[in-house]
Amino acid sequence: MFNKIYRDILEYKEYTGLTNSGQPNYSPKQMIYGLRLKGQIKVTTSEDGDATTCNIAYKTQNKLVPLSQLNGRTIMECVKVPGLGRDCGYVSYVK
Repeated sequence: MFNKIYRDILEYKEYTGLTNSGQPNYSPKQMIYGLRLKGQIKVTTSEDGDATTCNIAYKTQNKLVPLSQLNGRTIMECVKVPGLGRDCGYVSYVK
């Protein structure tokens, strides 16, 4: 029933831990369905160059692992959407 609202195809790379050198390690990318709920990407230009900040939220059917990559952005938190005994999905906040 709820699958019809997940209409956007998102690129997801799951965080699997750190490598021996301390760099984040990701599984191969997967394409998942989701829906962008809100947020924006803000670009700030200064003498040091351009910087971007992001406060976007995506809704997905499955729980996503924090520190994973979703459309090239880092997932900071993934919370379940409450919904009267139904599976209403999860909201992932990215930066």
